[in-house]
Amino acid sequence: MLKPNASPATRFRFCSLTCLVGGLVLFVGCSQGEPKPAAFEPNMVHAMKYQIKDDVSYDQALQDANWVVDKMFGTPDEPKLPKVITDEEDYGDLVSLERLDQAAGPFAEGRGLYRQYCATCHGITGNGRGTTSAILNPYPRDYRMGVFKFKSTSRSAKPTRADMVHLIANGIDGTAMKKIPELKDDDVEALADYVVYLSIRGELERSLIDYASQDLDLESGDRVLDYQLFGWIKAEAKQRSAKGEVPEDYEAPEFAPEDLVIDNQEIDEDVFDDFRDIKEMAQWIVPGQTVAQELNDLKSLVTTYESKYKATPPVDMDDSDEDDADDKEAVPPTWSERAEEMLEQIDFCLESWEAAEDIVLDTADAWLEAEDEIIEVPEPPADIPVANSYAEFVELKNGDQADAMKKSIERGQKLFVGKIASCSKCHGEKGLGDGTTNDYDDWTKDWTTRVGLKPEDMDSLVPLLARGALPPLNAKPRNFAEGVFRGGAKAEDLYRRIVAGIAGSPMPAATFVEGQFEEDDVWHLINFIRSVQVAPVVDESTPAQPEPQQTAAK
Repeated sequence: MLKPNASPATRFRFCSLTCLVGGLVLFVGCSQGEPKPAAFEPNMVHAMKYQIKDDVSYDQALQDANWVVDKMFGTPDEPKLPKVITDEEDYGDLVSLERLDQAAGPFAEGRGLYRQYCATCHGITGNGRGTTSAILNPYPRDYRMGVFKFKSTSRSAKPTRADMVHLIANGIDGTAMKKIPELKDDDVEALADYVVYLSIRGELERSLIDYASQDLDLESGDRVLDYQLFGWIKAEAKQRSAKGEVPEDYEAPEFAPEDLVIDNQEIDEDVFDDFRDIKEMAQWIVPGQTVAQELNDLKSLVTTYESKYKATPPVDMDDSDEDDADDKEAVPPTWSERAEEMLEQIDFCLESWEAAEDIVLDTADAWLEAEDEIIEVPEPPADIPVANSYAEFVELKNGDQADAMKKSIERGQKLFVGKIASCSKCHGEKGLGDGTTNDYDDWTKDWTTRVGLKPEDMDSLVPLLARGALPPLNAKPRNFAEGVFRGGAKAEDLYRRIVAGIAGSPMPAATFVEGQFEEDDVWHLINFIRSVQVAPVVDESTPAQPEPQQTAAK
C-alpha cells in the first residue's frame, strides 16, 4: 500500500505500476475481442510544459497538431509519407515506403519489425516510453526531438544512414540496446527507415506546438490549423475540380470589373483574385469554367461556409455613431465582405498546412545533408602512437613505442585536468566519472529547465509526469576505468566524441586554443583515457569455453 507521506516520485512510480497492472488485467479480460488498432500518442508533455509556462490551455493546439501529423504520416499500422516527400525523387533514398511497411504494423510475416524488436523500449510512437523504459538507465531514446548522440557528424547535424544502420545492427555498449543476431541486413535497413520516419513525424508535431506558443494567441481562439475547415475546403475542391490531369498551360479566364457581380452586387476585384489564389492552393481547377460559373461557386461556398461555421451572417450598423446605434438599421454585409472574411479564414488554413509541409521538407533536408556534415578524422602524427582498442593500447604501452606512449599519456592527463579542455570538471580528475554528476540531458531539460522548472522539484513536475514524462535522471559522466564507450571504442570514434561533443548531453564540443590545446592534442587525451581503463579480470580457474559450432540444417 502507498504511504500517505510518500514522495511525488514514489507516488508516480506506484501509479505507473498500478496503471500497468490494470492495463494487463484489461488486456487479458478483453483478449477475446478484436484488438484495438495501435495509435500514436500525442506529445502531451510538450504541450503541457507550455501550458504551465503560459498559463493557457494547449488542448486545442495539441489536437490540431496531432491531426496534422496523423494526416501526413498515417498510423502505426498503416504508415504513409507526406505528399511533399513522395513527390520528390531526392527523398526516395531517405525513407522507402516498402521498407516502412516492412518495419510497421503488428508482427507478422514480412511486417512488424519495429514493434517486435524496438517498441518495448522506444514505444510505438518513438517517444522513449515503451513498457520497460521506466526501469532503464539511461532511458531509451525519444526520437521526436530529432537529436541523436552517437554519430559521425557534427554536433547539430543528423546522423548519416550508415550511423543509424551501425547502431541498430550492433547495439550500444553500456545500455539495454543490444545486438539482435537474427536481424538481417534488409531488416536493419527497414528499421533505420522507420526511425527516420518517427523522428520527422515527431519533429513536426513539436514544431507545430512551438508555433502555437511563439506566434498564436490561444486565449483569443487562434488555431494551429482549423482541421474541420481545412477538410471542408479540400473536400469542396475535390468534388468540384475537373477529373484527370490539368493542362500545364492552363490559365484562368480573363474578366472585366463589370463581370464581377453576385445578386446585383459588385464583387471587389481583389476578393475575386483572392478566391482564385485559394482555388490554386487547394488544387481546385476546372478548365473551361467561365467567370460566371466561378462567381456561382464563390456564392455557394460562402453560403455553405456561413451555415457550417457561423450562426448568422455578420451585420454592420449604417452609422458609426455608437450612441445612436439602437436607432439605426442593421445593414447586412455585402457579398464581397462575406467572401473576404471566409477567404481570410481558408487562406490561413491552407497556409498553415503549407507551413507544416515546409517543416517536413526542412527536416528531411537535414537528414539528406548529414553526409556533408561528417567529421573527417585526420591521421595521428607519426610521433603519437594511437590504438584502436584497449588490447592494442597495452601492446603499444609495453612495446617499442612505450616511451612515446608514456609521454602522450602524461600530456593527455595534463590537458584532461586543465582549464581549457576541462574534462575533469565532469569526469573527475582521475577519469572515474565522479566530477559534476547532477546535470541532465537535453531530453530532460527540454521540459524542465527550459520552461523554468527544476528537475529536482518533483511536486512541480507531477502534471508532466502524469502525461508521460519519465522522472528526471542525472546524466552520468563516463567512468573511463570501465572501458565502456557507447559511441564506439575505436580511435576515430573517440576523436569525434571529443571534437564534436555528444549531442543532447552536457558534453560540449572541444574548444581549441593555439599553443595550448590543439587538434593533435586530442590523440593525447585518447591515450590518457585508455590508460585509466582497468584491465578485465580473467578467472583462470574457469576453463575457456570452446567456440560454438554451426550445425547444418537438416
